[in-house]
Amino acid sequence: LNMAGPATVVLLGGIVGADLAPDPSLATLPASLGILSTALISIPAVLYMRRVGRKLGFITGTAVAGAGALLAAFAITQGSFILFCIAIVLIGQNSAFILQYRFAAAESVDAAFAGRSISLVLLGGILAGYLGPEVAQRTQSLLPTHYTGSFVALASLYGVAIILFSLLHRISPPATLGDSSGRPLPQIAKQPAFLVAVLAGVVSYGLMNFVMTATPLHMHGTGFSLGDTAWVIQSHII
Repeated sequence: LNMAGPATVVLLGGIVGADLAPDPSLATLPASLGILSTALISIPAVLYMRRVGRKLGFITGTAVAGAGALLAAFAITQGSFILFCIAIVLIGQNSAFILQYRFAAAESVDAAFAGRSISLVLLGGILAGYLGPEVAQRTQSLLPTHYTGSFVALASLYGVAIILFSLLHRISPPATLGDSSGRPLPQIAKQPAFLVAVLAGVVSYGLMNFVMTATPLHMHGTGFSLGDTAWVIQSHII
């Protein structure tokens, strides 16, 4: 349910951005800000959950994203590019919490089931790859202003996720830094193998985002329907 948000932003971020931006070169700025929001919130999200617990942390991230989805719908009705950028930032921060789901699942079960629990969480991301674009393209004309229905529908998905989180009972808190006897993080970060891994992640994730932000914008501009574009994004994510 939560991963439907990034999938929806990938599909519509550039298309709506092109409609609202004062300059065509800024069309993908909202999607870029959403990715930047994820990066900037990743560490604060963990620190926040260490203080309030994972359950409340996950609910907070989802609620902020829901507010962002509603703000995106409002921004479209007002034709405001700035408001739309802010809305995508609010949606993007939730990905920092989403990335913690697999760890929460692994740490809340017996060690023998940790691998399976991580696999099931990642399977949810694959299902979201279909759900997000499908809901977005089916609700694009639900309201008078085009695409507002897509973001209102996304807010509804976030609402369902909050209900499910409120029913959650057993969930382990994030581990506290310094609990283990392992090496300090600065020492690990100086290793060549670590630096290569980070560089590989930056390059590959960067290339993926180039493809994912440019494709919907190009397809939309060359006459393909949103349904066709959604199919391409769904296939990519799956």
